[in-house]
Amino acid sequence: MLLGLPIPWEDYMNKNPTVTNNQKGQVAVEYILLTVVMAGLAIAAHNYISSTNMLGGYVQKPWQLISSMIETGVWGEARVARTQHPGKLYRHLSLEGEPE
Repeated sequence: MLLGLPIPWEDYMNKNPTVTNNQKGQVAVEYILLTVVMAGLAIAAHNYISSTNMLGGYVQKPWQLISSMIETGVWGEARVARTQHPGKLYRHLSLEGEPE
């Protein structure tokens, strides 16, 4: 009772205790609700990360340097490093040997 007045749901509980006290399915309902909410949040986060290319900066830029080192043997951008590859250096070749 609130301020001496009966609350309608208190009267309902007193008349039908089995209807309102049955909690057997509540855990399952809460589990399903939490699963749906978490799946929705995961999908929203995936869509946001995919649309903004957030992970591209963490993967792409370091990979460019590693790729350049693998390809040319020089740390740096691939287009600049290609010109600095040791195979591109001018080398003088003499078949006659050292002059005496």
